[in-house]
Amino acid sequence: VHPENWALLTEAMRIASVDAQADGDCVRLIPCYGLHPWFAHEHLPPEGSTEAPAWFPLLREQLLMTPNAAVGEVGLDKVARSQGGKGTRKEMLQMQALELQLGLAAELRRPVSMHCVKATGGFYEWARSAVKKGRPLPPAIALHSYGGSPEMVLAFSKLKGAECRFYFGFSAAINLRNSTVEAVSANMRACPEDRILLETDVDDTEGSEQLLVDIYEVLAEARGWSLDETVERVQANSRNFFGSCWPCPAQEPSA
Repeated sequence: VHPENWALLTEAMRIASVDAQADGDCVRLIPCYGLHPWFAHEHLPPEGSTEAPAWFPLLREQLLMTPNAAVGEVGLDKVARSQGGKGTRKEMLQMQALELQLGLAAELRRPVSMHCVKATGGFYEWARSAVKKGRPLPPAIALHSYGGSPEMVLAFSKLKGAECRFYFGFSAAINLRNSTVEAVSANMRACPEDRILLETDVDDTEGSEQLLVDIYEVLAEARGWSLDETVERVQANSRNFFGSCWPCPAQEPSA
């Protein structure tokens, strides 16, 4: 989520690769490198500076060294203050960090995991403006633990001229905690069936399997799919979202 832990992620991936090779397998993980909006204000140059912030070339280097890495978690957050308790929303300068990272993701053709809290409309207007100006966008952007409206789902899905594919992620940990099942189901029904992703959105793996079961069941009920069909559809969507970043391309992923 910030430059201080990118090296930790790289080392974790190295260890996972060694272990997988020892087992005759491949690494079934997709790393993501990015600057989270909660920390954006701590890693940008002084106002008025024309130079790229110090973290930006480091991010480029990490992505170039890791061809299967996605960009994330990046985004906009109009609610949260920084995790260190410093600064206000105005001081975070989140959009500057987001634009830099989306531009890099577009250049390197990497998918993006995006955090978007109380900023869905603003981001849509930015994306629509970027399309009109002919600015390149990443191949795919996932609005994870999506908390916008069904109308905004339709707006993103119908954005004409955008080569970027917009996906919508849902989690039990966030969506079912902050909203009703009915509201989450309405968003799920608004999504194109090939643009739905499911996730845990938790740091700790304890209890994560049950969280996935819970959100899979909500999606199955909302769309009228069997649970097996839901798993197959979400798995295919995940593969399409990550594209060339998908691990073990010659093998089918485990359910």
